[in-house]
Amino acid sequence: MMTIGEFALHSGLSVKALRFYDERALLPAAHIDPQSGYRHYRTDQLRDAVTIRVLRAAGMPLDLVGQALAEPDRLDALLDEHRRALAARRDLEDRGLALTARLGDWQHGADVAVRDAEPVYWAGARRTLDVSDDVTDDADDWGNTTLEALGQALFAAGHRPLPLWWTTMRQGPSPAQVDVLMCFATAEPVGAEVALPGEQIETGRLPRRREAWVRRTFAQLEGDLLDDTPGGRLPDPAVIALLAYAESAGQDDPWELRQIGVPDASGQPVGMDLAFTLPDA
Repeated sequence: MMTIGEFALHSGLSVKALRFYDERALLPAAHIDPQSGYRHYRTDQLRDAVTIRVLRAAGMPLDLVGQALAEPDRLDALLDEHRRALAARRDLEDRGLALTARLGDWQHGADVAVRDAEPVYWAGARRTLDVSDDVTDDADDWGNTTLEALGQALFAAGHRPLPLWWTTMRQGPSPAQVDVLMCFATAEPVGAEVALPGEQIETGRLPRRREAWVRRTFAQLEGDLLDDTPGGRLPDPAVIALLAYAESAGQDDPWELRQIGVPDASGQPVGMDLAFTLPDA
């Protein structure tokens, strides 16, 4: 047998590394002297030492290295798994590097304007989302289909939806939940006569108000913003600028934010206004 120093010399693994791999049962010492505590290794353990060095040089995580040592017949499959993980990580790194060119957008934000808005009645469909886990595209699908269904329900109940719709959020029943409302403005008050199967309907009235707002076209909202990564899509620079403006103006309720659809001449949405109601002066 070889002492730990001799084994380190032949394997290229430092004494510190050998102790580390021993503690994690990747390359346990063949014998530990009960009196001195010195570790000793067999010559044939050099093969495992080489495997560890190669796989770690390839960036393989310790858990996969351990599987490769325990199940050498699965080495090819484990390498394929590792290659896929590396490719995904490199792709994400490339995307992150590409986004560094846009970091100035988040630093400088967007120009915030102020406008007077007329009072308006509204009706909305509400859904509670659990945000303790990643929110999927199902929320977007629900919003698009629900807004259309809400407009049809308003027509069916004899109400005239105005060409003004928005999404807003508020704190849900628990800290990890958010209520999302898809709202249509209406020409008159809406009551219990409007119903939508499977949805909770709320109604109300926005008073005459001053709004801080920023317009964003869909073209400005396009591009890779890491939608498919943990944490989801990066916050829009305009949202950050608007939140900061509203806070500086004394509006400390982030749930006041409305995402208002902006239609073209034919009524098709081409973007959105992000708006906050400002406190009374």
